[in-house]
Amino acid sequence: MNRRLLDLLTVLSLLLFLAVAALWVRTLRRADAVVFPDRRHALFTTPHAVWSATASTRYGEGPGHSSHNPSAAFYRGFGPFFGYTVRPTPGGASYACLGFVHMAYDQPPPHACRFTYVAVPLWLPLLLSAALPALWLRRHVRRHGPGLCAACGYDLRASTGRCPECGAPAPIAATR
Repeated sequence: MNRRLLDLLTVLSLLLFLAVAALWVRTLRRADAVVFPDRRHALFTTPHAVWSATASTRYGEGPGHSSHNPSAAFYRGFGPFFGYTVRPTPGGASYACLGFVHMAYDQPPPHACRFTYVAVPLWLPLLLSAALPALWLRRHVRRHGPGLCAACGYDLRASTGRCPECGAPAPIAATR
C-alpha cells in the first residue's frame, strides 16, 4: 500500500512539474492576471515568476482574468531572471533575493491604500516538484540494473537460484 501511495504521489508530482514548466514557458510570452471577487487580492505572472498582490481596501476593477502580451515598459522595474531590481517605495520596504521579491508601500490619497506584493520564482516549485520523480527514477534505475533482483534491487552476482534478501527467483543471467 505504501509503495502504491508513493507511486501515486510521484505521478502527481510529475504532473505538477510539467504544469509549472508549461507556466514558465507561458510567462515568457503572456502576462496573466487573476483578480479575486473581493478585489483586494490578485495573482499575476511576469517572466519567470508568479506574484501575489494584496491591497488594504477594495481596489481596481471587478474580478476576472486577463491575459496580454507583456510590454517592455511594464516589466522594466521587475528586472531580469535572478536580478529583480527593487526600487525604494514611499512609506514601504522592498527586498529581493534569488528571484524572491517582497514589496510593500502606501499609495497616497485620493486612493489611499496599502499594497503588498510577493513574488515566487518559478524555479522553486519546479525544483520541488521534480524531487519525487527524480528519486523514483534513481530507485528504478538502480533496482533494474544488470545482476540485480527485480523485486528489491539486491545484488545477485554472488547468489544462486533465489534472492537472499526477498526470496524472489533470480534471473538466469544473474546466476551465471
